[in-house]
Amino acid sequence: MDRSCAIVTGAGSGLGLALARQLAAKGHALVLVDRDPVALQSAMGEFETLEARVIEVAADVATLGGWQQALSAFHSFGLPLRWLVNAAGIAVAGSVGEVPVDEWRRVLDVNLLGPIWGCQTFLPALLKQTSGRIVNVASRAAFTAPPQMGPYAVSKAGLVAFTETLASELRGTGITATVACPGFFRSGLAGRMRAFPPNLAELAARFIAASGRDAEAVARLILRHAEAGDLYAIPGGEDRFLWRFKRLAPKACLRMVARRYYEALAKF
Repeated sequence: MDRSCAIVTGAGSGLGLALARQLAAKGHALVLVDRDPVALQSAMGEFETLEARVIEVAADVATLGGWQQALSAFHSFGLPLRWLVNAAGIAVAGSVGEVPVDEWRRVLDVNLLGPIWGCQTFLPALLKQTSGRIVNVASRAAFTAPPQMGPYAVSKAGLVAFTETLASELRGTGITATVACPGFFRSGLAGRMRAFPPNLAELAARFIAASGRDAEAVARLILRHAEAGDLYAIPGGEDRFLWRFKRLAPKACLRMVARRYYEALAKF
């Protein structure tokens, strides 16, 4: 029998679905949130074999109305809230001077303000308890700031800062906040990317396809760090190397990232 509830955004596919799948296996009832009702419906079939109680919410996390829908679904379970996982995200590529204003606004609304609205919506329920986990999925782009990924990098860097602030405010409550900063892993992110020019999405797809990691592996790492109450969930390998390099020698790290990017672009 379910003893607690987990809310996962971006749960229709990719990392959000992988996180939801693993939380279901741990015995949590689930509120699955995604703006794509077709993807949500497709994902629902996976949870029947896990015998998990699931409510799907087709809603946009960039709106307060979407979060109110998620809150209503949570209340219908009548269970304590154990996990709030903000995994929904979109990618926009292009140089700073070429990405349209509306695209900047949309990526900030989804990637940064969406998790903020979610935390504001569910913090009252969490703070009534003595334990709980908040997970915000950022990206290693938050600290490597690759060229022509300004909107995405800015939104994810803001999410890191938000999570750090949140963790400080939650100290002593039993509620912890974790920010995940994975690099490339196999997902459909590039297929949904808005890019200016469009061929930048094709380059991103190549980076993703070359990755040796899948969403399930990244999800396991994130949940392990969050269960331990860690503030940061940084995968090993190149991600952790770049994390340390940026902290020790920021200018050198950014130069290296930019050089690698432009070399790959020239070959592309």
